[in-house]
Amino acid sequence: MKYKRLAALAISFAMLFGLQTSLVSANSARTSWSGVDSTGSFVTDEDCPVTVEQELLTFDLTEFPENYYQDESSFLDYSGKVTAQYTFYNPADYTVTARLAFPFGGFPDYGFENYDETMDTLVYADDTQKYAITVDGKEIDKQLRHTLFASYEQFDPERDPERLRDGFTDDPFYSPDLPVTLYTFTLSDFDDEAWTAANVAIDLPAFDGKTRYLLVEQSGGGSLPDGGGRASVWAENGMDIHLYVIGEDSAQLPEWQFYQNGGTRDGEEIEGTVTLSETEMMTFQDLALSEYNPTGTISESDWYNAIVTLFNEHSDHKFSFIQLAEMTTNDLLNISSQLMRWYVYELTLEPGQTLVNTVEAPIYPSINQQDEPTIYGYTYLLSPAQTWTEFGDLEIVINTPYYLTASTLEGFEKTQTGYSLSLDRLPESDLIFSLSAKQPPVIKAGFIIAVAIILGIAVGLAVLICRGKKLKNPSNEIH
Repeated sequence: MKYKRLAALAISFAMLFGLQTSLVSANSARTSWSGVDSTGSFVTDEDCPVTVEQELLTFDLTEFPENYYQDESSFLDYSGKVTAQYTFYNPADYTVTARLAFPFGGFPDYGFENYDETMDTLVYADDTQKYAITVDGKEIDKQLRHTLFASYEQFDPERDPERLRDGFTDDPFYSPDLPVTLYTFTLSDFDDEAWTAANVAIDLPAFDGKTRYLLVEQSGGGSLPDGGGRASVWAENGMDIHLYVIGEDSAQLPEWQFYQNGGTRDGEEIEGTVTLSETEMMTFQDLALSEYNPTGTISESDWYNAIVTLFNEHSDHKFSFIQLAEMTTNDLLNISSQLMRWYVYELTLEPGQTLVNTVEAPIYPSINQQDEPTIYGYTYLLSPAQTWTEFGDLEIVINTPYYLTASTLEGFEKTQTGYSLSLDRLPESDLIFSLSAKQPPVIKAGFIIAVAIILGIAVGLAVLICRGKKLKNPSNEIH
């Protein structure tokens, strides 16, 4: 896919210019921060007749964000935003009702988080209230939704929209009332002086469609000849380990076994004791929502569905254990930093109708302080819009007092308010650009592009899903 080619290109640039994904300096001060990528609109329903006559894409970037915010009000005062203004046209002779989803990335790692003492968790500041979605100048309702999206992933136009579900997802294995048993074990009696890097492991059967296992402290795993798997934990005397049995529980767990330093190979077993210290019964809904904070902006069902996605993404169809390695009890299933944010709203176009839809969203750059001056990288993916039935003119405006130091699109002209570019068709490449407060003496375009791609933590994308009276699949909605 195009995203994979972009990622490969970014890695090549990183190698060429010596970029490291984990950046440190001699004084151990942090020199890079992750921002949020955004994209343009594209249609996922091949039968949708709606076309885009033109798009005005405006970036208002009159200030750079701080790399650290001490209070919520200062963070919410940050004004950087992107506005996508679409002129939609319905050429069909029937009314089309469209439910649109506009993802605009996750939360920047330099954003402000509120600490909730009652839940002992962090809650992200809500930076979406000041932005609106309008149709022909009138504000319409929007929902803030969330789906799982890890920072290392590339946006997939087929996979990611499917992750949006209304209510608890109907999964083949997981359901809210699925029984779960938590077993807590305590390790003791192994020679931790002779074996400073010992492991303790359990052999779990192949997946039978009825039971899965989640070993919280899991640090490794491997396959067994019988189709099962061996899940292991770095061992310490006195430590507790937690094993969730999800689904049917035979109450006859396999025995634990200690192994010598650095592995879990047969023939390298050592002595040690694993004692069952506690058993707790719950439902899968209890497990999935164990770190959920109802005072935040994330809905209970979106959090639950993201946990189901997480478990499925880290489960092999052969193995019964879920491979989420090296978690801690306090961080178990806290996925707040792995969520993509979406606006969800509806439009209706009568036969032959044209309307103007405007979407505003916050945009956060990646920050790289290794170069002088500091580089702020922005990414807006245009390529998904190739899926529209028809796409007309594209005008890009960057309102900024800063210098445009690099861009993947050529032809930007300097204006009184920043930069602009007019295109009579959708470009083949995506828009990745960087700004700086000073004009660098030498523009390292490849380096900047690599920073923009690698350090971006999420993708924003407007997804149009249509339903009309004459569509082949009139019930096709985001669910």
